[in-house]
Order: sequence, then structure tokens, then C-alpha cells
Amino acid sequence: MALDAELGLFECAHREVGSALKQRWVLGYAKAEFRRLLFRAKTGVTGRLAGPIEIYSQLQAIGEPVKAPFSAFPRGKVITLSTDKGTVELAASPASLDLLAERCLSEG
Repeated sequence: MALDAELGLFECAHREVGSALKQRWVLGYAKAEFRRLLFRAKTGVTGRLAGPIEIYSQLQAIGEPVKAPFSAFPRGKVITLSTDKGTVELAASPASLDLLAERCLSEG
């Protein structure tokens, strides 16, 4: 787990606001890099990674994180992000959202 954090990797749920599947949370893993976020879905709760890697840049937080729905990410928080591809919601642990803020949302 510590190595994952050093690499900026964390488990999360994600959904694109305004898409046809806007009510559906997709479980997967994200990688927080300098000023961008990479997301890859997994199949099921414990399934393998599947599908393309989504790359989001020009990230800006919209408001403060709020409690995540239990069905999306138990004991987690949700942050809404404005990106180059539109608005995205990301549910993850509070520590993971701190990592996201440090790596993707900071100006430095």
C-alpha cells in the first residue's frame, strides 16, 4: 500500500457527470500525476483491470469533498472535478483524495 501511495495509485469509483451512464459508478484505480489523473476501470469489486485508460487534465476541484454513497465507496468521500473532458466525480478514501489534491490540484 505504501508503494502504491508513493506512485500515486489508489482505488476509487468514478463517474462522468452528464454522460448517458451518469448514475453508474465505475470501480477502478486512479493514478495521480502532476496536473493530471489517469483512471482505469476494473471488472466487478475484485476483478481485473479492463478497458482503456482515461486521462484527465486541467483539473480543478468544484467545492469540497462530501460523504460518498455507500454503494459507490464505503467510508469514502466524493470530489467533483472540472476536467478537459467535462465534469467528473471521484469517490475514494480521504487519504487518497489528499494525495489527489497534492499531486493534481496544486499549483506548485
